[in-house]
Amino acid sequence: MKALQNAAPGQLFFMQINSPVQRRELPERLKAEGLKASYAVADFAKLPRSGNPCKVLDEFVKDCRQIKILYVEGLDLAIASHPYPGDAIEELSLGRELLASLGVAVVFLLPRFLIDLIRSQALNLWSWRAHDFNLDPIDRDRPLTDFRPFFEGVDSIAPGDTPESRDRRIRILRRLYDQAIAERRTPESLVDPIVMPLAEDLFVSGRYAEAEELLRHALSIYEKTPRPEHPNVAILWNNLGEAWRAKGDHGKAIAYFEKALESDLKTLGPEHPNVAILWNNLGGVWRDKGDHGKAIEFYEKALESDLKTLGPGHPSVAILWNNLGGVWRDKGDHGKAIAYFEKARASAHKTLGPEHPDTLRIRRNLEAAKDGLEKTKKDRVSP
Repeated sequence: MKALQNAAPGQLFFMQINSPVQRRELPERLKAEGLKASYAVADFAKLPRSGNPCKVLDEFVKDCRQIKILYVEGLDLAIASHPYPGDAIEELSLGRELLASLGVAVVFLLPRFLIDLIRSQALNLWSWRAHDFNLDPIDRDRPLTDFRPFFEGVDSIAPGDTPESRDRRIRILRRLYDQAIAERRTPESLVDPIVMPLAEDLFVSGRYAEAEELLRHALSIYEKTPRPEHPNVAILWNNLGEAWRAKGDHGKAIAYFEKALESDLKTLGPEHPNVAILWNNLGGVWRDKGDHGKAIEFYEKALESDLKTLGPGHPSVAILWNNLGGVWRDKGDHGKAIAYFEKARASAHKTLGPEHPDTLRIRRNLEAAKDGLEKTKKDRVSP
């Protein structure tokens, strides 16, 4: 709020809001919260599609009364309608001088995938930003190299998201991927900004075969480079493992996770946090198979590593304590489960806050374990 209140003409702001509903509502919400600066909203869904985005904005501002802030919404629609989406992003980059000369502060309201694309493919524009903010209430942006499972919660839709907006992202990212392949861009320019979000959306949409084909194709590109053991290779193996785990094929999931682990042990070393996350993923799939011993073995490896490298106050440690609690609950040892869940709850409450989804999930697990312990006690005394 303070940054926008003091915004000067020519400054560029990037606000990441994944929800299209929240993007539309933001200008009025900021005004209600006390932002005094006069503003206008340039909605590309309602503006002429002729000319590049910068020229369209220039014409829009000329028709506006005196304003201090220009909010730019619907840019994903303009890029989706462009015959070459990559060129549309580059047009934004080349038009930074025009954007700065509009005489207003420009605030781009963008979903995550477009922020990532601008950051990687429009560096000229990105370097001019005055500020960038993440206004989404849920942390969906843990760095890619942390192996956050992209395919977690595949039956849910993010707040404010719609199947239509997801399909639009898929179309944009698919065309960007095809264009990048035709131009023989580096694997690094493909994986983080394009392959990962595209694979996630394909999987969440139930298009499993397309997601697997995309990930395998990206792997084949790395195999042809002088650096076939780049850390991104482990990311791709991991995501294939997550995909097969979600489909219920534990054998294939384990095989892919083990390939990712082998790659990371070579490129990053045994004490890197990414290795711990892979041990956690292997623990999860062995738990799915019902092998509690293997699950505990891998979870404990991950916990020992994270305690050493990240410290007891890191959210990953709380998640691992929770996972170990879940295995002991599966085994019927509610006492041990409660001990782990209590550690997890205390850590998550401190590091994430009492209302964070992970904290609430851990609290429910703890309550269920306590109920299980009480039921076990009653069963023992029953005649």
